Formats: sequence, structure tokens, C-alpha cells
Amino acid sequence: MALDLPRTAFTYRQALSRGLSRAELGQALRAGDVHREARGVYAPTLTLDGTGASWDLLRTDHLHRLHVALQRFPGAVASHTSAAVFHGLEIVIAAGSPVELTVVDRSPKSRRHEGLVIHHADSSETPFVEVETIRTTTLPRTVADVLRTRRPPHAVAMTDRAVARGLVTLDAVREELDRQVRWRGRPQARESLKLVDPVRESWLESYSFVTFHARGHPMPLPQVEVYDEHFAFVGRVDGLWPGQRTFGEADGQGKYFLDDGSALDDEGRARSKLYAEAARHRRLEALGLVGVRWTGSEIRTAPDAVVRRVREGMHRGAGMTFRGWVRWRGRFVRLAALPQD
Repeated sequence: MALDLPRTAFTYRQALSRGLSRAELGQALRAGDVHREARGVYAPTLTLDGTGASWDLLRTDHLHRLHVALQRFPGAVASHTSAAVFHGLEIVIAAGSPVELTVVDRSPKSRRHEGLVIHHADSSETPFVEVETIRTTTLPRTVADVLRTRRPPHAVAMTDRAVARGLVTLDAVREELDRQVRWRGRPQARESLKLVDPVRESWLESYSFVTFHARGHPMPLPQVEVYDEHFAFVGRVDGLWPGQRTFGEADGQGKYFLDDGSALDDEGRARSKLYAEAARHRRLEALGLVGVRWTGSEIRTAPDAVVRRVREGMHRGAGMTFRGWVRWRGRFVRLAALPQD
């Protein structure tokens, strides 16, 4: 008969209260169903779906280690990047990224263990909630902590999506930052908050545009609809630099797959989407715009090269004449009526 093992990390005492005997726990350890993570702390053996997306695999691994850390340090709560992962926010984590906790009960000062960072807040209480037996910082506090501690492109991209999804408000995040007087990273967080714009429709757009800003390049107007001279819709661009008659497109992998329920295989869907994107790109340029595209890999690993391409495009666009219209804030206007860089 299969043992009724907990699905997440547990202590020896919790195993006994669940009805497991010492012998049964030993049996599970010998069978490889459970691993001892620390003194008195155990966890089910982690197995990952071999067909899963890399983000899902990294998230599952991080959450597994988070459960273990919370059992090892019961006086702490999930916080910072770990809380963002737990809340399902769109944030990038690297393989083996340390788990982050914040102490809420009496405990020694901030300290670091292998694969683990423990924060300690002296000047204010740490607001937290309990979700499915996991204690974690509230969403406003989590976003504020990430804005303080992660690079602006990552932090703003996460915040854009959280605000757009209605998970948190900018006012609530500001209130948290107001309480974090003289905390490390607070000036950065306040500056990053000024860049948040939930109109941007994807993590990659936000990451890209804030990366431009960090390199002294103006951010484009997001999600602008372009029409031809007869007011026929041509396309909505990720970003538009109206003064330079240049548009930018951040190509994420997911954008190449149609959600129309067609019977095409993945390769066929990708090819169809690419053809449609190329045709749209040509129609936009035929109106007198210059388009620049980049991938997620390019903006993350070679951002300066992407910025150079955008600047080259803007140089070409400066000599172009745009014949169409754009729709901005519900009204059709010429490019000259849009906010200029």
C-alpha cells in the first residue's frame, strides 16, 4: 500500500502527525520517494516533466526549494523574488537562483546560507499573507522589494504585468516604498516606478523598452495603432518613435503561434505567423515608417547591438514621409500630434 506522503516539504513531527511511523518514513527514504533536506526536514523527491517549458521547470524547482527553506526557518516568510514566483508574477529566475525569505518572528539578523538569502527588516513590520499554508509577503510588498533589489528592466517588466492584470496598484506599491525609509535600493525603486506602463502588452516589450531607457535611449510610445491614408487598419505596433517615424517590435516565441484552434502543427503555425508578420511589416513600411525587430534573446544578451539597430532605423526614418494616420487615446491623429521624443 502506497504511503500517504505530504506533497511538499515537511518536518519529522508533521510526518508523525499525519500518521506516518518512523519505520515508514525510513522506508520512503530508502525507496527514494523522500529526501532528507536538513535536520528534521524532508521533502518528496522532485521530478520534472521532460516536455515542460524551461520557465515552468525553473519555477517548479524554485518553489520546491522555497518549501524546504520555510520548513527550515519557520520564523520567516517568502519574500522578494521568491514571493514573486509564488504569487505567479512574471519574473525571470536563473537556474539555482537563491531562495529569499524575510524574518517576521524573532530571529538573528540578515544572513546567507548556500542557496538561501534571509532578510531582516528592522524599521517596519513585514506585511504577509498565508496562501495554501505558505506564508509570503503581500503583493504590494513583494513588488516593492523586487523594485528595490532587481535590475530595472526585470522589475519594471514584472510590475507592468502585475498592474495590467489587476493584481496590485501603483498607489499600494508607493505606500510600501514610503515605509521603507533609508532602505537599500529605495531610490532605484522610486525611479523604476516612474517607468511602469501597463499599456505595454508583454513582459518582453517592457523589458526591451526599459533596457533602452537604461542606455540613454528614449522609450517609444506603446501599442500604437497604424492606419493607411484611407483609415484602413494596418497594424498595431509594440512601440513607436513618432518623431523618427520608426516602430519597434519585440518578437517573443509565443507571438509566433496562433490560438485559432487550427489543425496546423507547431511548425506550420510558426511559418504562417511569420508570413503574416512579414506582410504586415511591409505594409507599415510602405506607409513611410521604418521597422526594427529584435528577439528576447537579442535584447537580453546583446542589448547594445539592438540599440544600434534602432538608432540606425531612426536615422533612416528621419527622412521619410508618413502618409497614414495613427489612433492615439481613441482619436485619429497625424504623427506630429503625438508626444515627441
